[in-house]
Amino acid sequence: MEDYYKNFGFKPIGMSERKDADNYFQSKVWNDNLLVLIDDFGGIIHSHALVESSLDPERLIKIGEEHIGRKGLELIRSTSIVFNSYGMDIGKLVYLLTKPKIVVDPEWHFNPEVTIKAASIPYFPSRNVQQAE
Repeated sequence: MEDYYKNFGFKPIGMSERKDADNYFQSKVWNDNLLVLIDDFGGIIHSHALVESSLDPERLIKIGEEHIGRKGLELIRSTSIVFNSYGMDIGKLVYLLTKPKIVVDPEWHFNPEVTIKAASIPYFPSRNVQQAE
């Protein structure tokens, strides 16, 4: 991951950045993502929470752990990984929970203009599709 992280100019997490991260992990969009997994569908155990961020993922993952614990949820493990989707490498934080048994993946897209916020980008890249004649 260290080699992947070298591609980005992450901001240090000071008091202001920490407040922004706390606000994200207390936000409606984060909580709604957890509720979909926990309450609404039962069979869904994995989701991606899309975020734009300029914060160091290794520090951000620890902040998320704190907020998960405050909700009374039981975390087994967390880790930061990179995966490839449509030829594009994407970073994500992975939270594996045992109570409830769900996996929450904040998928982060580097944006140096923001600290952290719910993503305003689409999940799938848009493509022009031509119908065969």
